Amino acid sequence: MESGWRTTIEDSRIRLTRWILRNKIVSVIILLGAGVRVIFWWTLYPIWKHFATFVFFDLPTLEYIGDFQGYKPIRAPFYDVFSAASYLLTEPLFGIRAVTIFSLLTSILSIPLMFVVARRLFNRDAALFATILYALYPKFSVLSGRGMPEAAATGFVVFSLFALVDDSGSIRGNIAAGISVTGAYLLYIPAVVFGIYTGAVLLLQRLS
Repeated sequence: MESGWRTTIEDSRIRLTRWILRNKIVSVIILLGAGVRVIFWWTLYPIWKHFATFVFFDLPTLEYIGDFQGYKPIRAPFYDVFSAASYLLTEPLFGIRAVTIFSLLTSILSIPLMFVVARRLFNRDAALFATILYALYPKFSVLSGRGMPEAAATGFVVFSLFALVDDSGSIRGNIAAGISVTGAYLLYIPAVVFGIYTGAVLLLQRLS
């Protein structure tokens, strides 16, 4: 079993290395995007209202979600649940900034997936342009670093698109896309619009 895991990890490392060597420009863009987000996260104190996350610690999960009081009517409670979980795990390392680590990591992980999605939907040039915009657009970096739920929800939207194009038409891909887009909605209510769009696309695929 241990040998199998080691083989899988080694194969993944080799594939990643080959991908980086084939896509040097994209790799640089991804690193820049991640670096900018980390810089904003580390240098700018989180400005969103922390009380919503910390109130979660005083209530059972179901009670918190069922009687949620956010600072915006479009805020969904699950962002605070995930933020609280990441805070508990990483607070000894990052202090108060640990409360925004979930948003930061989600945003960073979605950058390379944006390139894959755009390349499969359009072409390499369009994917390169889309990745540059997504990685380096200042607002995404600020939202990621300061812990606004829009950044995490956008990341989940990208996850959903990746699931659709990576395994298009399969039950597994559709389920993964559905879970991701539901996650986006649970993090930020306006993301339900993307869920409606995703559902319409899947329905048209089934009818065609």
